[in-house]
Amino acid sequence: MLDQSENTGNRRLLAAVQYFHIACRLSRSGNRRWEFLAETLLNYAKCLETLFPSPPQKSIDTVRNSLRYLGFTDIEIEALYIPALALRNSIDVSHPTLMVFTMADAAVLHSYADTAEDSFRLLLHRLFELIETENFSLDPVDSLQPSKDTQRIVRRIAANLDVYQQTQVAKI
Repeated sequence: MLDQSENTGNRRLLAAVQYFHIACRLSRSGNRRWEFLAETLLNYAKCLETLFPSPPQKSIDTVRNSLRYLGFTDIEIEALYIPALALRNSIDVSHPTLMVFTMADAAVLHSYADTAEDSFRLLLHRLFELIETENFSLDPVDSLQPSKDTQRIVRRIAANLDVYQQTQVAKI
């Protein structure tokens, strides 16, 4: 069990590394190149949102400001990091879509994804260096407990599964 007095900001770094790892694995799996492009970009966005928490509808501004503080230029921020946040809800991850990209649009997305991995690796490397030298710390995690809504959903699923399983046993 995590001691709440421990610096939980480093938990953010661990989670970001995990999302980065998943993005890297997704970009290499699949039967065709970029089969999991949307899921890869989602994990890059999760990496940023985990590192730099923000109020609703403020994630892009928060990430911009945080990356500036870490020494990234505006062009690096806009070209290498913001696209992951901007695209996360647009290309069939959080919301289904039936759209088909033109070859030119697909080429832009693939080019970004090819560049993103090295960019996110650089971000994480920079954070590790700054944290190690105690020149930077990540905001602590407010709570490690599931939200009330999540707890309510899990209880509802448990109850429904219990009823379902009982009906299956009754059929035997």
